[in-house]
Amino acid sequence: MKTTEAALGILGEIGSEKTRTPSMNYTQLQAVLIANIKAQTIAQRDYKKAQAEADKWEQRYQLALIAGREYLIQEAQFRQNICAKKAGNLKALLDEQTERVANLKHKFFFKSR
Repeated sequence: MKTTEAALGILGEIGSEKTRTPSMNYTQLQAVLIANIKAQTIAQRDYKKAQAEADKWEQRYQLALIAGREYLIQEAQFRQNICAKKAGNLKALLDEQTERVANLKHKFFFKSR
């Protein structure tokens, strides 16, 4: 998640409305678009990892329920909740980044015409 936050933090500065000016040329826009696509890829990778971890703990929780082992039930449920929250936060970041990339692609398309 630190990788995602670092990538998005830097790109927030590079691609923010504050740094984009009407005179931003084609090359600058292209660089911002490429950097945002890389950040989107990182965010997507981190989200998939976190979701897989949450799914793994959900399976362990179900197995602990079947086995009737109270300590394992509590541990798996606790870890599943943490992983699910992390995945949810990363999904929100991914959605924001996806929207940002779509907007930049739109601008890039019209700038290149």
